[in-house]
Amino acid sequence: MKKILLLTVHPDENSLSHQFANIALDELKHKYDVEQINLYQDKEGDFGYLTFGADKIPTNDPELRAWREGKVKETDKFVVFFPIWFNDAPSKFKSWYENVFTAKFAYRYTKKGPEPLLKGKCFEFIATCDGPGFLYRR
Repeated sequence: MKKILLLTVHPDENSLSHQFANIALDELKHKYDVEQINLYQDKEGDFGYLTFGADKIPTNDPELRAWREGKVKETDKFVVFFPIWFNDAPSKFKSWYENVFTAKFAYRYTKKGPEPLLKGKCFEFIATCDGPGFLYRR
């Protein structure tokens, strides 16, 4: 069965991002193996700052790192729900992504360039925004 991980990235449980994620969970759970993680509440969102490589992350203990990598390996599709803040995703999501999809786990460097190690994964982003339209047009 296809494994889907829903990531909600908003501190307010009543936000539109959470509402959309809950609707997706209700719709998808009948056909797929679905799990929902809130990066603002679960241990999944607790990170120090990435300074240089995964080995330098102060809060990245081996047990938690193995748990995160296991989640990523077993997941086929990631669906991320977040608000657009200052024309970008919240830093909580960027921190999660940079700390989980690291060299030696998600990719490795070769003489021919970077080589992906996690094949067959896909991301879908559901972004909400509450600012005037002209801020989001090119």
